[in-house]
Amino acid sequence: MDIHIESCALEQVFKKKITDTLRGFLEIIMDALTDVPLDSKLLPVLSHKMLIRIFSYLSYGDLQQIKFVCKDWYHLASAPELQGKFKLVITERNLSDIYDFMERRKDLLEYLTYESVEVNEYRTNSPNFQSLVKVLRNLGTHIFKLKLRKLSTLSSINDHLPNLKELDLSQLLPDSEQYSKSQVNFGKFGSLESLLVPVFSNPTLYQLLSSVKVPLKKLSVTLFSDWMHTVLPFLKTCASLLRWLEINRINADLGVHKLELQEVFKKFVQLEVLIIDLKYILTIDFSKIILTSLPQENSLTTIETICDADLINLIVRKWSSSLECLRLRNNGVQGDFIKQLSSLNGKLRHLHLYCSAFIHEELLDGLALKTNVMLTGLNLGGINILNEEIFHQLLQNLPNLTVLNLIHCKVDLDDESMECIFSHLVHLRHLLLKPCTSDEYIESLYEKANITNLKWLHTLVSCYCPIAVLSDLNLNFKFRELNKLGLQTCSRGRDGPDYRLKYINECFPALEELTSEDDTDNMLTLDEFQEIHKNLPRLREGFQNYSNIRISNKAIPNSDNHKSKRNNEIL
Repeated sequence: MDIHIESCALEQVFKKKITDTLRGFLEIIMDALTDVPLDSKLLPVLSHKMLIRIFSYLSYGDLQQIKFVCKDWYHLASAPELQGKFKLVITERNLSDIYDFMERRKDLLEYLTYESVEVNEYRTNSPNFQSLVKVLRNLGTHIFKLKLRKLSTLSSINDHLPNLKELDLSQLLPDSEQYSKSQVNFGKFGSLESLLVPVFSNPTLYQLLSSVKVPLKKLSVTLFSDWMHTVLPFLKTCASLLRWLEINRINADLGVHKLELQEVFKKFVQLEVLIIDLKYILTIDFSKIILTSLPQENSLTTIETICDADLINLIVRKWSSSLECLRLRNNGVQGDFIKQLSSLNGKLRHLHLYCSAFIHEELLDGLALKTNVMLTGLNLGGINILNEEIFHQLLQNLPNLTVLNLIHCKVDLDDESMECIFSHLVHLRHLLLKPCTSDEYIESLYEKANITNLKWLHTLVSCYCPIAVLSDLNLNFKFRELNKLGLQTCSRGRDGPDYRLKYINECFPALEELTSEDDTDNMLTLDEFQEIHKNLPRLREGFQNYSNIRISNKAIPNSDNHKSKRNNEIL
């Protein structure tokens, strides 16, 4: 059955997704279809098997949308081979429906495979708890990624997760009783590779973790003085094969544990990603011990830490040949801290810099005195940039940026700065800006380069001005790839309900996530959200805070390299 939806923006988005993702793959197919010209705008007639393979490259949201193309594609997009693309989130609201379906259609249980399963909070004395346990046991052999909030749930399915590879306990509820009563044997998870623990954990959890028998590749830990006798031996057993380590909190006596820390970190030989979480690490001393003790043979590609000029020197000396991504915080005002980064020019792909300093020439000298084509991600936080000319020159010297985050940068974002971004950073996929500071009427933007140059954007956070210009000039421009949008209020004040609905409905046909202002008075109302949803069928949710935006690996060039998978998340 032929379905022709020529004017439907949704179809256009889908076709672009297919052709962009698989252009080279389709050329191979077309070689076998000699009667179809290579420059044909029609999609070739492919077998169901080939279509399913093509669909496997699409995201969950895109799979849901292609079900509307025709009846045949609806069934193909629901094929068992594609179920692994889906994430199952079990809540109190949907548990009964999931349980009833499994009871009625036991013949389909083998097809219920999910790439990821997440379970929200449940009370173990709840009458629905046994239903939850039965659901998870039915899914058990197919679960590869699992996120839980209760250890009691994990205890109940301990014997039913033979293929579990990633276990996320980072959101475990702070209930000391659940730790003392837990009977979890982590040694039964024979395929486990990744384990994340909560920041505010419990020493009992680390005692349970001592039963882990397999060598982990990814791990997060908390270093508290009272737990060191349990945590450090566990960390030592993982050291030889660990590739990814996050230390999400440190509260320990350095004088007491210095030698133990040095001994443990000297054991690491394959570490590629080291994250010493900036939210909870307030002293540089631990970072110095860890980075000094780590052998140079660890090919670190990503480092996140509090830092000073001396530590930058150490990092450059040991890992300049492998380093791709840096997230650094410095609370001092030394210009040397920024200048030290110059030795990494042409090597780094992503840089997140938080520095409470007044930066002038040092910023340009350290990041891009000349054109830097390697840097594709930049996040500047806390930095006071007083010289507009230097700021503009910096942007012009980074032509290949795909990610730019200036939300927390202390810079005056006037019309000239926005024009500079729109003119020179045409490869941007993710742009996060603070509200503009211009006092001029919006008409002053009409003759300047506008945001239509950034046609490949996936994420945008800004005030309404860049979008209002498109509407005022009747440009009829649509961001067909943009799926995350955050809108803020600026001094120009073009933020009334009529404007908001108009801008969003006109420009963003592929929108999936939306928010506006952290200020309650300026947030989108429920009525506005529902009205927008009528015109944008892919819209699923609003992200609560701009800092919570997660950027897809697909948008970062060369992210197919496993060494770079964390790079996007630190921006």
